Amino acid sequence: MLVGCLKRIFHSKDHKDIMLTGLYLSSIAIFLLLGIISGLMGYETIFWIKLGISVFNCILLNAYLKSGKIQYYAILLILVVEIDSAFVMLNQHFNNFVTIYPFFIIFGFFFFFKLRTAAWMTLSHLLYWLLISVYG
Repeated sequence: MLVGCLKRIFHSKDHKDIMLTGLYLSSIAIFLLLGIISGLMGYETIFWIKLGISVFNCILLNAYLKSGKIQYYAILLILVVEIDSAFVMLNQHFNNFVTIYPFFIIFGFFFFFKLRTAAWMTLSHLLYWLLISVYG
């Protein structure tokens, strides 16, 4: 069933549908890889967090494939990545990566949402990261 849904999406002409599915699949792979690397380096807590995020993203992907609500599941994916990145920054792991990250997610706002909504999301996103940076 999951394979059938993925085939349907990747043969779709809806670029937002394809993009969100690809983002979910890549986030699952990245968090899984980060978890494995953390486990090999001896960071057991980070291993379990990244593994949990991978499982949670699998559940969200499955729910998205059943519902097809693009904006709702785009927001959920953004929140998962935002919370994980804030956790990483506050624990001061991979500082250089995290300082670049906040600027990349802005592209997602403008891809999945209308201009006014994306502008407000960008403003709140940058304020959020400013607070995290000041606190962290």
